Amino acid sequence: TAAGRALEDGGEGGGGGASSGAGGATDAGGASADAAAPNGGDGGDGGGGEGGDDHEENLPAALRRPKRRREQAGRYEPTLPRGQRRKQPLRHEDTCFHCADGGELLECSLCPRVYHLECLSLTKLPKGQWTCPWHSCLECGRTVSTAGGMLFRCTDCPTAYCFDCWPQGLARVDPTPQLLEPMISRGFDPSKNATLFVCGDCADEKETAKRRLEEEERRRAEARLEKERQRREAVEKARTRDEERERKRADEAQRAAARERKRIEKERAMQGTAMVRRVQTLGREQTSERRSLGEAHLAEVAQLEATVGKMREELAAKQHADARALLAKQHQALDRLFLELRDGWKPIGA
Repeated sequence: TAAGRALEDGGEGGGGGASSGAGGATDAGGASADAAAPNGGDGGDGGGGEGGDDHEENLPAALRRPKRRREQAGRYEPTLPRGQRRKQPLRHEDTCFHCADGGELLECSLCPRVYHLECLSLTKLPKGQWTCPWHSCLECGRTVSTAGGMLFRCTDCPTAYCFDCWPQGLARVDPTPQLLEPMISRGFDPSKNATLFVCGDCADEKETAKRRLEEEERRRAEARLEKERQRREAVEKARTRDEERERKRADEAQRAAARERKRIEKERAMQGTAMVRRVQTLGREQTSERRSLGEAHLAEVAQLEATVGKMREELAAKQHADARALLAKQHQALDRLFLELRDGWKPIGA
């Protein structure tokens, strides 16, 4: 049967029709009861299984089917305090599940999803309780109870399929806490009696959005690179301009230094010429002075030489006179000595 194939291939949440709670166990009687009601909702979600059980109890014993015992598939159960383990009342969302916009919204009676009438191609509000497309197959319109206790729900749009109509090859989504907590906090478990997946349109939209984001990121990266390139060009231009300004300043300083050196050399040359002239003038003056001094000195020297000559002659004459007087005295002393020797000389033995 479809329910058996759903249990074999549904994975987690595939046997949600036997979950505990207000829904009860879903069987053939419950399916017929849901099929009889035009918009009665899901047996597992809204409690439609109780009507099916009552209807089956009213049948004769020969028509009753033995109830099948189904094992409940493992699924994510949020950890809540004891005081909050009761089923929470639905708190509907503020934006349309189809277009993610606000405004006048139609609320689903089984889940927190809300929609615009135009997003559902409706012209007026439906009467009584209304369930959104998330709770019935898009192709055949069967609900959870009539589809074997399980639907395949898209996580990004109100698309749902039964097991028989579910397109093969679509990517299933694991019911992680990050995915389920926003809905569970509003009083609805989307993985109950359902397997989550991403439909082709949503996958294409995600891929398109991903590519668009990548393209925008690439453009932003290119813009950042272009901005960085322009900044570097501006910095390089400023550096080149500063270097050119510094080079011009250095060249101007070198030219000013060269002009100053030339001026100093010219001043030094002029000072050197004036000094040479002054030295020449002083030389000539000194030469004339030396000449005049030399002539006077020569005259003085000549006079001094004459005086020295005279003094030498006088000294020589005096020395000659003194020598003659000394010689005369020596002669006289010799004469007296001779006379004394002569008078007092006696022969030996006399």
